[in-house]
Amino acid sequence: MDRLTLVSSLREALWDVSLRGGDRTVFFSLPEVDVSILRSFFYSYAKDKVLQIEAGRQARVALDDILDRDRFEKRISFCLLSLRDSGVPPEEQAGFLREALRRQIDAIFSPIQTRAARALDSAKPESTKEIIIARLDRCFSPGYYPEFILVYELLREHQFVVWDFELSRWRLTNLGHYALRLGSFSFLSFLLALDVCFGSSSKRFSRYPNEATLARLSKEGALDAYQYPIALKWYGVVDREESDSNQRSDKARLTDFGDRLVERVLDRLEYLKDTVLLLVETEDRGFRFGEGSGRITSMRKVMECSPLLSKVDKSGLAQVLELQGQGKWLSALRQFYPTIESFLTGLLTRYGISSPELLGMKVKLRELKKCGAISDGFADWAEIVASRNKIVHGNLSDDQDDLLPPLFDLVAGFWCSLLDDAESRFLKVSQPQ
Repeated sequence: MDRLTLVSSLREALWDVSLRGGDRTVFFSLPEVDVSILRSFFYSYAKDKVLQIEAGRQARVALDDILDRDRFEKRISFCLLSLRDSGVPPEEQAGFLREALRRQIDAIFSPIQTRAARALDSAKPESTKEIIIARLDRCFSPGYYPEFILVYELLREHQFVVWDFELSRWRLTNLGHYALRLGSFSFLSFLLALDVCFGSSSKRFSRYPNEATLARLSKEGALDAYQYPIALKWYGVVDREESDSNQRSDKARLTDFGDRLVERVLDRLEYLKDTVLLLVETEDRGFRFGEGSGRITSMRKVMECSPLLSKVDKSGLAQVLELQGQGKWLSALRQFYPTIESFLTGLLTRYGISSPELLGMKVKLRELKKCGAISDGFADWAEIVASRNKIVHGNLSDDQDDLLPPLFDLVAGFWCSLLDDAESRFLKVSQPQ
């Protein structure tokens, strides 16, 4: 799967999750058959067999997949999905699995005889059952990974989606909502940034790169072919070199596309890390990205009728909307934060609190929480957004950088929620008892 197909597949899956809850058949914790029975079948059938020298490395990898508990269960799960797609009823699936496993064992321990037998069988008519079992053979092949399952694993491992056990469907996280609003190149940049944020710098072998790997790749232009994280291949960052004899070398070189992608990620890494932390922390405090993003269009109406907004607040918000309408996202965000802080200052004054010594949004939010001007839970969440305002004062300089519009959506959602919370509490206080 090339990088463009990967991004397209990931984005399509995110949209599907957003609209319909995604592919529910992809979620499974354990296979729906008794795996211990299949393991017993494997042992009883294979215990006296000897792995031949001519079997080669691939046979050993296939055998290791069966012996490893997690990988074996995953292979069985692949088989079950294939059987469901073929319409095989649950009560017949175990029989198909035993036959497919038997053939895989034969292929591992007797590769030459198996190939000869399959060559003879290919000249004979095949039943529907034979065709279905032949499809199951692929599920045990080393390196086999159904594309749609790989897509969902990438989404899950990058925390773009989570499984909602109550509704039995997938749900987008804040990270997923943010990624869905990015262009293809920025989407891959964000994936790489998440790899760095969630990865381990001490882990020698991993499917995802860490910051040290990216820095080394940027400096040297190549990595050992058998040690680079496979995700770099998926993202189109590296490719295997070929020698003069047209044989693949032991080096994976940095592609031209990968050079630009790695440079972009390393150059903006601090911004990307702060954005990731903002999205994760706000969701942890109960705010979901999608709840506020659709309210940007209502901001003009809010400006006209809110009893808490001063002329200065309305003027600041008008500038924010004007810059946003011109596509000047960074300028709009840089105007947005001081406008919010100005509103907080005015809110403190309404509650009779002098604020010259209260500097910064976090301090003002805590004071508003103390006097009951905003709810406790919302104040804690708002502090996270306020503490991350350094995001818009980092090393970004392009007003039209497509990493910025989703962040603007989040801050706008925060603002709308803040105003709603403050207004509802102020109205209660101001009403005559």
